[in-house]
Amino acid sequence: MDPSFLFSLFFLTSFIRILFVFSILRRGLGFCDLPSALAVLLVSAALSFSDLPSGSDVQISSFSNSSTIKQESKEADDKIAQILVNKTDPVVLEQLLKISRNRAGGDTSASTVVDKPKLSLLLGAFALSELRKSFQMGVTFLVPFVVIDIFLAVLISLVGISSLSVEMVSFPAKILAFLALDGWSLVMRTISG
Repeated sequence: MDPSFLFSLFFLTSFIRILFVFSILRRGLGFCDLPSALAVLLVSAALSFSDLPSGSDVQISSFSNSSTIKQESKEADDKIAQILVNKTDPVVLEQLLKISRNRAGGDTSASTVVDKPKLSLLLGAFALSELRKSFQMGVTFLVPFVVIDIFLAVLISLVGISSLSVEMVSFPAKILAFLALDGWSLVMRTISG
């Protein structure tokens, strides 16, 4: 498999965000074993293909050693950097630029970092901003499930049925609530937004 394809999948798409949101959603619904982590990984990869830049937009050729391709590689790196800047949260990028300037000692050579950030810095900023978005989305999906758990725990304790576990009642209730609210449409709109 071409390493540039894996690079594109992981760092130019919303793969990280989709994977984390699905993992948090799986936990919130109460699925500890189903679907497996591999299934969540494959579904996340499949959904992130729609976000993959087309071959005409970006040709990742930095893995080649030919001197003819070096100029094309530089242009591809510039296109990748532009894609990453467009998809990265400006707050996260600014924080990483500030850290980079502090490491450089605040000298004049650090000003070039501000004008044109390195690709490695952009990759880190993009990954962190995707994680930030995924945690925000995950909490949005997790809170209603926690409310259902708490409500049913209080209800069961008020009724006085000590032999009935909360998980036994909350799991079907969470599934029904998710289906009644058309949860998959909400998830897909949030992930793609």
